[in-house]
Amino acid sequence: MSRVSSLTKLLLFVMFCLASAFPLTAETIFDNSANNLSASFQFGGMEVGDEIQLASTARCVTNFSFQYFLYAAETDPQITARVRIYLNDGPLPDFDTYATPGSVLFDSGWFVTTPAFYGNLELSAGSELPAGGLYLPSSDITWSVQFQGLGSGDSAGVYLYSPPVVGAELPYSWANAGTGWFRSTSVQRPFNFEAIMQASDVPETSSVALIMVGSSLLIIRRLYANIWPNDKSPEPIAVEP
Repeated sequence: MSRVSSLTKLLLFVMFCLASAFPLTAETIFDNSANNLSASFQFGGMEVGDEIQLASTARCVTNFSFQYFLYAAETDPQITARVRIYLNDGPLPDFDTYATPGSVLFDSGWFVTTPAFYGNLELSAGSELPAGGLYLPSSDITWSVQFQGLGSGDSAGVYLYSPPVVGAELPYSWANAGTGWFRSTSVQRPFNFEAIMQASDVPETSSVALIMVGSSLLIIRRLYANIWPNDKSPEPIAVEP
């Protein structure tokens, strides 16, 4: 067995041990799934967002989920959904003092949605979210959802819960029908959407360990390649008597 092959297997084994020793850990930084208001918010094809305030200090989102409902009159509907996460750094609406959703931190793009009465849409790191998680630079963000392709007999929306058991939020939601954001409120109940968000510290310990071991592997391989090209020991030099 060549020296480089043996070294490669050894370092891969060390990498596996480090990954096992430092598993991905996540904590809940927002949870509004406990207090059901027995109400829903139907919004058709508008984009609607819920401004939330995150708890703790972990800001690398690894999991995000929320409940939705989608009724389609057709048996094979072509309905898609889109999820975005914003910083609340947009311009102030007319006659309002709250900054609107502005800079986009995440955009899922349009994806096919399954009709359901109690649907649960989940985004996770390495799948819909970046592999290392989605970094949030602020504790005050807005997440939004929008449905596209609804027919005249279709309906879509989210379920209302309040108050959150982790984190906080203001008793309104944002809506955008294509002409800009405006706040949507109700005197009967808070317009807060069911959602759960989990995050890990930044940077991930396991990710750092893997990067360090991987970098070391590349450096050592180059070193051995320079000493013994093509993984061969140096040929002896014949000396004439």
